Amino acid sequence: MSRNDTLMVISAAVLTLAALQPSAVRAAEPFYQGKRVTLYITSGTGGTVNLMNRLATRYLASHLPGHPNVIAKNMTGAGGLVGMNYVYNRAPKDGTALGGSLMSVAFAPLYYGTTGPGKNVKFDPTKFAWIASPVRFVNVAVAWHTSKVKTWKDLYTNELIVGASGIASSATVDAIFLKNLLGFKYKIILGYKSGGDTDLAILRGEIQGRATPWSALTNRHPDWLEKKLVRVLYQQGLEHDPTVPKSVPLLLDLVKDPHKKELLKLAMAKFDMGYPVYAPPGVPKERVATLRKAFWDTYKDPRYLADAKKGRLLVAPIKPEKLTEIINQSFAAPGNLSRPSSADWSCLRASSSG
Repeated sequence: MSRNDTLMVISAAVLTLAALQPSAVRAAEPFYQGKRVTLYITSGTGGTVNLMNRLATRYLASHLPGHPNVIAKNMTGAGGLVGMNYVYNRAPKDGTALGGSLMSVAFAPLYYGTTGPGKNVKFDPTKFAWIASPVRFVNVAVAWHTSKVKTWKDLYTNELIVGASGIASSATVDAIFLKNLLGFKYKIILGYKSGGDTDLAILRGEIQGRATPWSALTNRHPDWLEKKLVRVLYQQGLEHDPTVPKSVPLLLDLVKDPHKKELLKLAMAKFDMGYPVYAPPGVPKERVATLRKAFWDTYKDPRYLADAKKGRLLVAPIKPEKLTEIINQSFAAPGNLSRPSSADWSCLRASSSG
């Protein structure tokens, strides 16, 4: 081949590569580049669920390939059902839409079914792609100092009026379950938009107590503890958390009946999910893997941890495998968790401010 022929071949190759370059570059671009990712928070703006999720969105973009615009959007209603229904059924299934809820919302089908009281439950928790959670949920039950309930034993004989956002909220689910299983005399006022609103309802005298994250109690109302304005009745979960005083009993330790104890264990397992983030069914597996890594890296980001410390928030991330295991094991269990009968709904009524 002559020198001129060689140059012509080289030139043709260069021109071919130049023609292919734009498509090759586009193919190599990360999916999230130029996109917007929305994290739908299924609670109001005044509680720990909102705080935890919004904190993550500050730094998530820096850990996603392509660095998309990440926003948080509150989608409230029915204790989280509205938001979780939306993520499951209507949100884009390409990895640009996520949900952030308290763990109890995912368990609504287990407690209520999908007909009757559960007719508004429009999702299957086993089909979500569980992404991560920043920390397990340390939950306690409290009664205001003016109520007749002084200890957990008084719940057998004295009615305690408590507040909740909707039927899928942890406060509602657990109160009805404990009413059925143990005979605790809870009356539940529904319609409060967030934990902050529920706290205000206690101060206004609308309700006498609530179930609350221990961290929310110590962060927002340390004076309630210091001045003994509330009585901490018991802690929920599978094990006693070291941040809660030892004088507060673990509910699981108070139940002696073997059958009831097993049912209670099944119900208490959900607290290990904490504040889970999830993607709708149908998101490509490789994108789910990308989201999982991005959230895990966010929860380890020194900037995120510094902000969490300023807000006195504990961070101990939970992997997606653990979240998936809890959901699958719970929904594979025989029977159900003592679903409420029509008579049980007598303990519910709407709040005057909801």
